[in-house]
Amino acid sequence: MDCIACHQAGVTNVVATLGTAMTEDHVRFLKRFADRVVLVYDGDQAGQDATEKDQSVGFLAQDLDLRILTLSDGQDPADYLRNHGKEEFEELMNAARKRGHTNCKRFRIATEFSPSAGSSRS
Repeated sequence: MDCIACHQAGVTNVVATLGTAMTEDHVRFLKRFADRVVLVYDGDQAGQDATEKDQSVGFLAQDLDLRILTLSDGQDPADYLRNHGKEEFEELMNAARKRGHTNCKRFRIATEFSPSAGSSRS
């Protein structure tokens, strides 16, 4: 639902793993379309565990700018967008912390695609 809520709010460069653990194949695929990836997962224990695991899966090998977005009060992206709007959500994504900061609350996969991505990468 968070991915759909992002698209409905106009935040369209978003994908979701749909409960699947992130793999190196996912990271290689994202690299074809993005130089910067913002992880935004659920803030419950399972989401925090996934964040810990996923931020180390292949991101270094793919030379991606990995960011971690922390939303306040255990909100997920759909909650945050409903309560604060697209502009504030995008400001948070732009200010997201670089890899290594693991005090994450609520996450889902959100990516920022580069305009020319895919055309020059294989």
